[in-house]
Amino acid sequence: MKWIATKPVSIFWQIVFVFVIDVFAFYRIKKLRRFLLIVVLPTAIIATITSSIFTDFNCEQDWQLIVIGYDTCLSYEINIVIQMIYAAFLVYSIYLVRKWSIQWNEQKWIN
Repeated sequence: MKWIATKPVSIFWQIVFVFVIDVFAFYRIKKLRRFLLIVVLPTAIIATITSSIFTDFNCEQDWQLIVIGYDTCLSYEINIVIQMIYAAFLVYSIYLVRKWSIQWNEQKWIN
C-alpha cells in the first residue's frame, strides 16, 4: 500500500490529519523531514526547557495526570504556558500543511 499521494490531495483532509495523525499528513506530500525539523523538534525543545526550568524536583508525580498531559510538579500557570506552546505549533502545522498541500496540488500530474 502506498501512503505517499500520487495525485492532488484534499486540503480539508490534510488539515483533519494534522489534528489526528500529523505525521501522516506531511508524509503524504513528502514533507515529513521538514515537518519534524521545523515543528516537532522546536516544540519538544521549548516545552522541555520550559518545564525543566519550573519543575519542583522534590515533588512526587501523579502518573494518572501525566498521561493526560498535566504535570503535577509544575504550577498551573506553567502547564497553561506549555499547552499554549503546543497550540501555537499546531496552528503553525496547519499553516504548513495547507501551504505545502497547495504546492503539491500545483504539480503537473500525469493521469
